[in-house]
Amino acid sequence: MGAEALPKSLLSTRTNKTRQRPAKVSTRTGTRKRRRPPPAKTTKPRRRPHVAVLGNPRILASLRKELTDLGIATSTKRSPAELIEDANDATRAVVIAPPVPDASVAEICASLKVESPDTPVFTVARAKLPRKSEKLLYEAGSMAVFLWPREKRALLQTLIGLVHVPRRVMNKKPGDVTLAKTVRARIKAAAELEDCRLSVRVIRGVVVLTGTVRGLWQAEAAAAIARRTPGVQDVVSGAIEVRAERPSDRTIEATIRRLLRSVSELDLSTLALKVSGGHVVLAGTAGSALELERACALIRQLRGVTSLRTFVTVSASARLRDRALVKQIEKAIAIRYPKQRIGVSAFGKVAVLRGTVPLAETREDVGALVA
Repeated sequence: MGAEALPKSLLSTRTNKTRQRPAKVSTRTGTRKRRRPPPAKTTKPRRRPHVAVLGNPRILASLRKELTDLGIATSTKRSPAELIEDANDATRAVVIAPPVPDASVAEICASLKVESPDTPVFTVARAKLPRKSEKLLYEAGSMAVFLWPREKRALLQTLIGLVHVPRRVMNKKPGDVTLAKTVRARIKAAAELEDCRLSVRVIRGVVVLTGTVRGLWQAEAAAAIARRTPGVQDVVSGAIEVRAERPSDRTIEATIRRLLRSVSELDLSTLALKVSGGHVVLAGTAGSALELERACALIRQLRGVTSLRTFVTVSASARLRDRALVKQIEKAIAIRYPKQRIGVSAFGKVAVLRGTVPLAETREDVGALVA
């Protein structure tokens, strides 16, 4: 039987399966209607928290190895322009190891301070820098200057506190596992921390505390318990969050002033106090280190205080000099504006005025008088 005698259906079997359907014809225009391709998925890649590094290749190679062992991602930059351009929310810290091509470290720090003010910058050097150069770096925006490799441990501990280390790296060594269990048990047994939710992780003897507490004093109590545990080399507690019903900043400031006047021997006329979002900053001069520590301990226990930073110089002679300057300023204001209630604090060559006046012109006149 020849091929011509075969049924037509048998000859065109494969052709029928692969035959395309005719395109739909639009009744309005008479043109064929083409199918649109599905929209491409444009999902942003998730940026992993990392440390950006720039500078000396030898130092950076050793630093990258240490950070990789800790599970901290790094991003090596070839030039200062690339470093400044690529700085983003995922850049948790910048490490600069001189020499750097095309720019000085101070210039890079100053540029980063403008472009990315919330990103901390650290400088790493093989030899101790001259005092003048180190001061210039701090003024430009460098948070700290570390000697390599002598202060390598301090730098790594600082970066651990800034970058979220993955859990797969935590408790890797048997000693760290035992240490984490011990610290966790001691914190759980502390009566003052029974209502806190804290997580304990250990990396090479460094205890990392995270979680939430009701007050700043509880965060410091947990850190103190961890430091007293044998085998703990350092404690990172900056990630602990204070969650409580917070009063207004003005209420917190008034409470602190009232507390220090009643139970502290500190002279508030030589201290400046600022509260912003529960963060307290105390600056000025004090005559006794013991009184300063006691006052700081009292401030930490107040409801609503989430952090405390002190820029206080302890010097009895400086306090007396600042106190004399305050009396001079108060006398001049009382003579010129007897009806205005203006508080004065002074330390060094800085005078801080607080209070209320009826006009903006009066405020400018008071400032000009004190200057």
